[in-house]
Amino acid sequence: MPELYECERCGKAFVRRNPSERVCPECKIKDDEDLEAIKDFLIINPNSTVDVIEKNTNVSKKTILRLLEEGELESENFSTGKRCVICGKPIDRGIYCDDCAKKIQEDLKKLSGSLDKKGGYHSR
Repeated sequence: MPELYECERCGKAFVRRNPSERVCPECKIKDDEDLEAIKDFLIINPNSTVDVIEKNTNVSKKTILRLLEEGELESENFSTGKRCVICGKPIDRGIYCDDCAKKIQEDLKKLSGSLDKKGGYHSR
């Protein structure tokens, strides 16, 4: 069902026809042009950082990261510059790498089980 949504690029309100639309139709055209510029740059300059891509393509860092998050860009072609807050390993999104996120989940399960045995925590 269509809904009113604020374009993440220009801030203008538009009717969003599906939940994956994050920019208005006018900005979608600009996104497509920016995406081509980024891809062309990365063919010649693989493994560039987001800052280098921004400087050489005039595409904003915000747009580059949004296109990455939407799956329009493959992060193995460049570095986002983001690092896991625990181990410092390079990451594409979030604050933890996959290994640290998995360890946190395992630790939480162990803690939850320990609290259940002691009677200090009851899950429903």
